[in-house]
Amino acid sequence: MENQKTKTKGQQIVDLELVKATLQIDNEDEEEDVRILRYDSELTYDYSSFNCGVDSINTYLHENMERDFKSSTAKPHLAVVDDEVIGFFTLASHAIEKIELKGALKSSCPYRSVSSIIIGKLAVDEFYQGEGMGKWLLGQAIKTAWECSRDVGTKLVVLHAREGTEAFYQQAGFIQGKHDKTLFIYPLKQYEDELRRILEERKKTIG
Repeated sequence: MENQKTKTKGQQIVDLELVKATLQIDNEDEEEDVRILRYDSELTYDYSSFNCGVDSINTYLHENMERDFKSSTAKPHLAVVDDEVIGFFTLASHAIEKIELKGALKSSCPYRSVSSIIIGKLAVDEFYQGEGMGKWLLGQAIKTAWECSRDVGTKLVVLHAREGTEAFYQQAGFIQGKHDKTLFIYPLKQYEDELRRILEERKKTIG
């Protein structure tokens, strides 16, 4: 029993260090003056001039986002600069079929369907495109999903890529679905392993 308690306490220390590492990474990599805010229908946000270049996504932000929030269909997160929304992503619970996975990832899943968190929408205003903001915002979506996975069992972040954006997600570490070629999959263990690696490197530097 004592060994089990020690192991549990040790795991809690590791978990705490991982969270701290996540916060440190955010502080180092965060785009200047950009804040990520969880959408709240009781608050007012300025996205009157938002235009990502895709009409359907613009329409979603202006007309459908609040509906999804209130129905808990998806939870929007906004990237804000000086109270102006310059980007956003949405997260929702999801599941994909195991047949979409490959190799060791597929073998590690005991059931036919696999719990996941889906990035339903992700967009950056045209004025801020081409400056790495999309990659940073994607990283924030993955981080948020990982934090959720620490309390609710899920092992993947998934999304359906629009035509022409496939390379962007592959470069970010996503794996294309085996059958559905619009499906892109990111194992959350991949994010956690990277956090652990960074944490270990920092310990060596300090030591």
